[in-house]
Amino acid sequence: MLLWTALLAMLSVMLAPACTPQLKVVGDKDKPIPINAEIKIHIYQHAAGVVDQLQDGLEEPAEEPEAEPSARLERALWRVVRGIGVQTACAAEPAAGAAWQAAFDAMQRAYRSALPLLRSGALGENREGYVTVINKNTAATAAERATAAKCADELNQARRAFYALDAVHQGVALAGLQATYAKAFRESKKVRGIWVEIVRNGQWVWEKN
Repeated sequence: MLLWTALLAMLSVMLAPACTPQLKVVGDKDKPIPINAEIKIHIYQHAAGVVDQLQDGLEEPAEEPEAEPSARLERALWRVVRGIGVQTACAAEPAAGAAWQAAFDAMQRAYRSALPLLRSGALGENREGYVTVINKNTAATAAERATAAKCADELNQARRAFYALDAVHQGVALAGLQATYAKAFRESKKVRGIWVEIVRNGQWVWEKN
C-alpha cells in the first residue's frame, strides 16, 4: 500500500502544471541574485531525460524470470511513471517545438551511427558535451581513424545545433548547458562501456563508464 501511495504521489508531482521552477525576486534589486540550486537540478534532470530518450532502445534488457502478476503490474507502473518524467523534461516544456524535435531527431540519428565507434574506443564523450577521436583501439587503420573523425564531426554538428536551440528554450547559458549534457552522458546507466572524460584527483582523465 505504501508503494502505491508513493508512486501515485510521484505521478501527481510529474503531472503538475508548474513543473518548471520559478525565480522570485526578493530583497535589494541592485544586488545580484544567486541562481537557485533548484534551477540547476531542473536543468540536469532535463538533460538526463533527453539523454535517456536519445539512448532509448539501444540496449536489450536482460531477460527476467516470470514474476507474479502484482510484481509485473508494479514494474509496468514504474515504466509509465518514468515515461511521463521523460515527457515532462523533453516534451511538456517549451523545448517541444518542431525545430527542437527536428534537431533532436538529427542528433539521435548521428548518435546511433557513432555508437559502434564509441563502444570500440575510437570515440569518447568529452567534458564539453561533444565526442572526441581518442583511438583507444591502437590497431585501427588510417581509414578507420578517418571514418571515426568524420562520424565525430557529424555528431558534434548535430549536437551543436541541438544545444543552441535547447539553451534558448531552457533560458540558460550555452556553455553551462553543454557541461550539463556532458555530465548526463558520462553518468548514463543505459549505454555502458563508453569512454568518458571524468575528473580524478583534480585531473581530467579518460575512463569507461
